[in-house]
Amino acid sequence: MHSEQVDVYEDERGFDYWADIENKILGNENDIELTTKCVNGILREDDRVISMPDDDYTCLIGRVTKINLLGTPEHADETDNETEDVHVNFLEFDYPQKRIKEIEDDFCGLYSQKKDLDDCGLDDVILNPLCLRL
Repeated sequence: MHSEQVDVYEDERGFDYWADIENKILGNENDIELTTKCVNGILREDDRVISMPDDDYTCLIGRVTKINLLGTPEHADETDNETEDVHVNFLEFDYPQKRIKEIEDDFCGLYSQKKDLDDCGLDDVILNPLCLRL
């Protein structure tokens, strides 16, 4: 079901079910285990991840806090990404002072202004799952 449009519908009894773009019922939302693939495996909430070196968030360590699947209302409300939206908190890891300086310098370059670690907005970053490794 990756990269397919998936919508949640409610039937006349109030039960939710998943359906693909052609409205083919895939099952009750409680019966389907939808998965999100990152570079080297299946992502789940609370997984510890590291961002890829070629991403703007170069090699940061974080925790997946939420995954909004493509086609769900939560996804549509946040982004227009063509992949799942993976929320990651990169501020839960205790970085050494040298690494904190590198992160701050990277973000100073991105924003053309001085940034402290707390000003970089790393507590809830929405990423493409292919920007992450377990």
